[in-house]
Amino acid sequence: MPPPRFKLAILMATSIVLAGFMLFDLGARANLGGKFRNVSTSESWDGFRSWEQLRPSRDLVWRNCAPGRQCARLIVPLDYSNQDSGGEAVIALVRKPAVVPKDSKLYRGPILFNPGGPGASGVDFIIGETGDLFSTILGPEFDLIGFDPRGIARSIPRVSFFKTDIERSLFDYVSLPLVNGSDEGIHRTLARAKIVGQLAAEADSGYLRHINTDYTARDMLRIVEAHGRSKLQYWGFSYGTVLGATFAAMFPVIKHSKLLA
Repeated sequence: MPPPRFKLAILMATSIVLAGFMLFDLGARANLGGKFRNVSTSESWDGFRSWEQLRPSRDLVWRNCAPGRQCARLIVPLDYSNQDSGGEAVIALVRKPAVVPKDSKLYRGPILFNPGGPGASGVDFIIGETGDLFSTILGPEFDLIGFDPRGIARSIPRVSFFKTDIERSLFDYVSLPLVNGSDEGIHRTLARAKIVGQLAAEADSGYLRHINTDYTARDMLRIVEAHGRSKLQYWGFSYGTVLGATFAAMFPVIKHSKLLA
């Protein structure tokens, strides 16, 4: 069995590889204009007609949105290595609130969720029936929080590099599928990915470098701290497990009490 440090090295190497592919999937989900439900920023529920109604803030200001759900938009630094630059990102969040008040001894804090992708919407994940299912599994003493990672869906800035719908349609770019398992298929897939990467680089105004796994992990810490907590409780799936491993590697053990994958 590999030693723990070797396992961590494998996880971090995997996160680096997946981060390279992250832009491709994020760009697809942000640019397909209706093929994915999570691109919509103007969903309508009773009394809640647009995410633009929610004023972004550095505190979590929750507002009733979908039935049994509350929504918020959190301001975070666009560039964590140069926070004085003034650049900002806005993270869209939804929560299924605990049934007990925060000052109750029964309250067990927030759990953050990431459904994977990379580029899948955590808002979509928790705002629907899946959130109810997790509440049944975990118990009603938790706040269940889904968020759209920076760059996708309702969070801004959104990754966008196709100039027109026609260009988007010609690429038919939904994800990064393997053409086939042959050497030729692998090379074609890699070539296609490089072309899409070049398109992204040409259209970049300077923000794409900040759409990455480690900054998303830092966003998660901001979400937890804005919730008034110091420790992360988290459940990630697929790429979300890499995100959780990245968080655990970046921050001390005291920063996470539970990591589920």
